[in-house]
Amino acid sequence: MDDAQDNALLGDFLVETEELLQRLGAQLIRLEAAPADQDLLDAAFRGFHSIKGGAGFLDLDAVVVVCHHAEELLKAARQRRVVLATPGLDALLDAVDAIIVALAEVAAGNQATAPADSLLRRLWPAAPAAAIEPPVRVVAPAAAAMGDDEFEALLDSLHGPAAPGSDAAPHGLPIQAATPSMVHVPVARLDELDLRVAALEAACGRLDGLARRDADGVLALTVAELGRAATDLRATAQGLRLQPAGVVFRRFPRVVRNLARKLGKDVELVIAGADVDLDRSAADALADALVHLLRNAVDHGIGTPEERRHRGMPARGRITLEASRRDGCVLVTVSDDGRGIDPAALRRRAVDQGLLDAVDAARLDVGGCLDLVFRPGFSTAMVASEISGRGFGMDVVRTRLAELGGSVELRSTPGHGTQVELRIPQPRAMPAAAAAWTSKPAGAVPARQSMKA
Repeated sequence: MDDAQDNALLGDFLVETEELLQRLGAQLIRLEAAPADQDLLDAAFRGFHSIKGGAGFLDLDAVVVVCHHAEELLKAARQRRVVLATPGLDALLDAVDAIIVALAEVAAGNQATAPADSLLRRLWPAAPAAAIEPPVRVVAPAAAAMGDDEFEALLDSLHGPAAPGSDAAPHGLPIQAATPSMVHVPVARLDELDLRVAALEAACGRLDGLARRDADGVLALTVAELGRAATDLRATAQGLRLQPAGVVFRRFPRVVRNLARKLGKDVELVIAGADVDLDRSAADALADALVHLLRNAVDHGIGTPEERRHRGMPARGRITLEASRRDGCVLVTVSDDGRGIDPAALRRRAVDQGLLDAVDAARLDVGGCLDLVFRPGFSTAMVASEISGRGFGMDVVRTRLAELGGSVELRSTPGHGTQVELRIPQPRAMPAAAAAWTSKPAGAVPARQSMKA
């Protein structure tokens, strides 16, 4: 295998593993609430095992070792020998982080750093003492030492046997739980496809003029068929630009969990509308905006359990992240059941920070007060921290949405929580050079179509 093939295999592995790691993180967060859930335990085990298999093929020993130890802990949990309490889940999440770091080093052309012995010990607490004596390095047996029958038996023990051609999912999981095959396509290639489809549609428009002069209608029939094919191709090309909102959302349960623990808060993140499609070109910008919004909700919106109980609220706060469709747009909403925002406090803060004088501040209505949070440099935090308080988060959110041609709206009621709604155009418009082509019934001579942007 030459270097080009090696690089191509590594590139594919890095892309596929990024998705696996995001899915693993979400599964581990769900396991914290249901540590005995067999389906989740099986799914997490298979995730680490899949990564280990690809890493082993590419001789990424540092990744193989971490995955193997994570498998051992999950294996013990699946066999009910241990219960995955918070320390075990912390270790598994740290294993995910260690793999991310190792793969980043590999992607940069460097040797992956070997995992820390302390992490490996936390991942394999049930192992015999001799198994964790230094050096702590457990590597799977080499493939050459295993016959075909033995290898097949090992796969059956890990994933469950299935008849050739069977659609049965391992461990009795429903078929829809299996991950569909994916092909990763750069957005630039999708842009190129859009342009080529647009050129085809423009050619259909020119042929329309010729078809109108066709005496026997044969050319008209051919043009109508070509138009239908172009329309179908346009729909397919636009569909390729879409991905479920859940792909963006699945990274956030861990973000919220870690931040809540750091701040001594009890927060539940509820996700809805994960199946709503987003334009891929908007996904990264949306992810950046949501990081700011979720951080603000945990830090400023949700109080500590003691504070919430004092206010007559449940000790556990709730943040909802939801996607929906409305009027040709995708709406992504972040709402919390926290303390809300006091307009009078915003007025005072703006004056204290020198953004407004007292007279101008007094003229602001509720909407004008809430809009202050989007001003660069404005912050309600008295002290800046690594979490928030520097006054640039909400300004970034508005800027990122404006770049997408979208908008952001903030609503809040003191004592009853805050809601931020992001409106994103969806899907993006057809290239301006494209001529819209509406399919016609067979045998009909299509009229010339108008140009649409």
